[in-house]
Amino acid sequence: MTTRRADIGARSVEREIAIDAPVEAVWKALTDPVELARWFPLEARVTPGVGGEIRMSWAGGGKSSGRIEIWEPGRHLRTGEDPKASVPIATDYYLRARSGGGTVLRVVSSGFGADEAWDELYGGWGRGWDFELRGLRHYLEHHRGERRVVAYARVPYVSADEDAWSRLVGPGGWLGERGVANLAEGDRYAVRTTTGESIAGVVHAWQPPRQFSGTAEEWNNGLFRIELFGSVATVWLSIYGVREAEVRALESSWRESLAAVFSLPA
Repeated sequence: MTTRRADIGARSVEREIAIDAPVEAVWKALTDPVELARWFPLEARVTPGVGGEIRMSWAGGGKSSGRIEIWEPGRHLRTGEDPKASVPIATDYYLRARSGGGTVLRVVSSGFGADEAWDELYGGWGRGWDFELRGLRHYLEHHRGERRVVAYARVPYVSADEDAWSRLVGPGGWLGERGVANLAEGDRYAVRTTTGESIAGVVHAWQPPRQFSGTAEEWNNGLFRIELFGSVATVWLSIYGVREAEVRALESSWRESLAAVFSLPA
């Protein structure tokens, strides 16, 4: 990626969310490896304090390593991406107690260039926080202290994003005969996948042709997500209080069905 010096760090992704949980619980969810794995990565390792590190990993080989630059418990956490990177992305987490109870969390990821070569990463990062912060709120408000298990399936595609999106959520696609369309945050939805699972709940994000996420009430009020990023389609279901063997069976079924959907001609 070639970036002009004036473009470096020109853009940032900023999100804010109110969470019905005390500041101490939110701070712990951001900095404790066990808590992190209950809403964000699948695995985490944390060396606390300035100069320490937060390492996270996901299925499929995704990894993130951030050096801790600011550590002010209950107030401010700042992590930087790999300092050897040409343009490290840093993330600040600002916490404050909300009047009447709860916490307001503001997240700022900075260091994105203004060049169009950065657009996909910049957009994906923003959509990622749209999902993850709602996942953090959902965990702390409904499943605090519960272990999470994730069903995770992904498949590469070579078609246009709009075609891949249609194969997933359009009529006759992976989400069933009716599919879903024209949703908005807070709407209710109900689908039945090609493998027979019913998923219904409240929409968290509707960002076609890139992301759809919401609650999954039949799965013990878990979280469901469909994402297109980097020519890879991902389906994700975070579940609390469900036997892991059941989740692994679901994951295997989804992987096979997604491969079949994307092997069909348009």
